[in-house]
Amino acid sequence: MDQKFFLIIKGGVSIISYDIDKNMSPIGVFTVYDQLNSIAIKIKSVMQSGSLSEIISSQGIYRFSKLCIEENPQILEIQGKGTKNKIVSKSLEKLSMLFKETILSELDEYTKILARLSNKRISKYILTR
Repeated sequence: MDQKFFLIIKGGVSIISYDIDKNMSPIGVFTVYDQLNSIAIKIKSVMQSGSLSEIISSQGIYRFSKLCIEENPQILEIQGKGTKNKIVSKSLEKLSMLFKETILSELDEYTKILARLSNKRISKYILTR
């Protein structure tokens, strides 16, 4: 009693195979593009539950620490009342003195931030303390 259904989904195809008498493993993700297969493998290797929220966070989850604000009081002035200590895309531009293109010292810990700035994807590093 093997039944197969093919559902067309915009941008791809989903294949579902069901047999009441068998316990089958998931087919998984597959594409005809090597680059997408490579990305899918890399993402899967760092995820535990299968949710992208494990490795990607929305804006506002990261904030400047109290120490960072004490050492750089202009942060609150530049950020404005609404944003305050949140690290958002405009923070990377307006507070460029805090965000570096590369890790400056292997002795320090840095957090890598991926953002969209001037319509381009960029990555910057900020000292973690």
